[in-house]
Formats: sequence, structure tokens, C-alpha cells
Amino acid sequence: MRGVGRYLAGMALALVAIVLAGCSNETYESGDGKYSYLQAHYVEARTNHEGRFVSVVTDEGKALRLRPFLSPRRAVTPDSVYRALFYHNKVEADGTTEPVSITQVPIVRLRKVGKGESVATDPVSFESAWVSPNGKYLNIAFGLKTGKVDDENTVQTIGLLLGKAVTALDGSAELYIQFSHEQNDVPQYYTAHHVISMPLEGFRGTIHLSVNSYKGLVNKVLTVSSL
Repeated sequence: MRGVGRYLAGMALALVAIVLAGCSNETYESGDGKYSYLQAHYVEARTNHEGRFVSVVTDEGKALRLRPFLSPRRAVTPDSVYRALFYHNKVEADGTTEPVSITQVPIVRLRKVGKGESVATDPVSFESAWVSPNGKYLNIAFGLKTGKVDDENTVQTIGLLLGKAVTALDGSAELYIQFSHEQNDVPQYYTAHHVISMPLEGFRGTIHLSVNSYKGLVNKVLTVSSL
């Protein structure tokens, strides 16, 4: 699927309250121990019919089987695929690897701003933005200032909003995206670090990303190349 029009046709509304869910095998050991060859990859992780993680495909395109399977701390859907950050030990010759931990990465889909909608752009601590090597995701790392709240329903929300989409005569495509954030009166005592991923779903072209940070407006230009 190529071009802005076909990409936007597949967009879904998305506003995300940040919650992290993870699972782990054992505590990491430093030095030349059991986990001396620890590796980390952003992946698509698959669950089996029991809801346990059994395999992953890294953003670099490497398929790995988990041995042993990894049980999540929070409920997941059986026979499903999740976006995640995966820590594991060295890869064996047969393509298996010993999992250390999996932390789910929230998926945020691009959406159009509704007519008359007020857009919240409270600042965040911007860290980085990059396109996955396989071209499937736009990834954004950032920090949210947070603290203890009395009402558990008081949460911060983030989103990715489409400002403009352009297709040039030569067929090249451009997306202008605004990172939205509502502090929602959550105290700002310390910074919690997060990563989100936006599916690109076949988009190829240029992304102009705008993020309001505590250091001022950050503008990033990222290229999504054809595979």
C-alpha cells in the first residue's frame, strides 16, 4: 500500500493513556554471568493459544523462537501479535534464544483533528524519534513528568495528530504530524520514560514530526524508504 491517500484511509482514532505492561524471566546478572550477552531489540512478539510469548520478529527482520516461553505479568490475547521491547540472551544456531523480559510498547495511530477540537500540547521531555529498519513503525521516545495522584482516573494522555498530508506530482508523499499531550493536572515531581510506536502501514515518503518540549518546539524530519 503506497501513497498518502491509501495510508490515511486506514487510520483509526487513537488517544492513549500511558500504561506499561511487561514480563520477565529472571533478574539481570552483571559481569560474566548468565546474562553477560544480553541483547535488546524492538520486536513484534507473538503469543500462543495459552497467552504466552513464544516467538518474535525483530525490526531488523530476524525471527527468533523463545526457549522457554515467557508468561506475561498482565493478561494478553492468545494467538496475537504485540509491539514490544525484547531483552534476550545470545541466539543459538537453531534460532532459539533465552528470553529475559518483554515490555509492551503502546501503539498510537495517527488521527485527524476533529472540527473545532482543542488540541493539548503540554510539554514533554523529548528524547528521540526514528523509523524502524523494516519501515513498519515510527517510534518516539519521550519523558512525562508525573507524580502520585489521589484519583486513579486522573491520567495523562498523548496522541499523534495529522496536520497536513501532501502528495507531490512525482509521487512522493509527506505527512505533517503533531505530538499531542495533556498533563491533566498530574503532578510533575519526576520524569517517567516512555516509547510509543505508530504503524506506518505501507507509507513511503517523508514525515515531519513536531513535539512541544520543555526546551522548546522540536521539529524532526524522517524518511521512510521503500524496502
